[in-house]
Amino acid sequence: MNATVATWVHGAVETGRTAFGGSAFSRLLDWLGQVTRASWLYGWLTADPEPDVVVIDLRKTLTVGPVLGLLDRLLDPAVRNWHHAESRTLLEHLEAVGRDSPIRALSTVVLAAVVTNLALALALSSPSSTSLGLNLIVATLALAGTRLDVSAADLAETRTYAVLVAVLEPPEPPNENDRERP
Repeated sequence: MNATVATWVHGAVETGRTAFGGSAFSRLLDWLGQVTRASWLYGWLTADPEPDVVVIDLRKTLTVGPVLGLLDRLLDPAVRNWHHAESRTLLEHLEAVGRDSPIRALSTVVLAAVVTNLALALALSSPSSTSLGLNLIVATLALAGTRLDVSAADLAETRTYAVLVAVLEPPEPPNENDRERP
């Protein structure tokens, strides 16, 4: 089954390269590949193992392997063409906005999504009062979030961030003294 999925993914990628070769979409995918491979998570997932750590090669698994293969195939061209991309300046600006005030940026995106959802729901059907109420509550919270001007550095100093890091960081490798000797 893995070979079937890989063959299908490879065929889809080749068709996409033919259809979108040289386009802005292709350059965006190249850039996304570069960003993905430069990320901490990708480096952590693909790092060489330490001798005392059990490592599962995710590239050889049935579930994650095809996804990583697809990411490699789709994002390689984006990485190569990133320096020539017209969208580079826009994406760098969006990254700076996200770093300077991530809550405001996320709230703006959520607010736009909720307003779009409400407009489509009202135009295409008659939404229930529960659905309408939930959308309005989320829109209100998102609107309140657009007033928060907290930087990512400030958020990194909060207790919530410390708890998230403690929960999500990988465990420390065992010490030499903790190992059992045969």
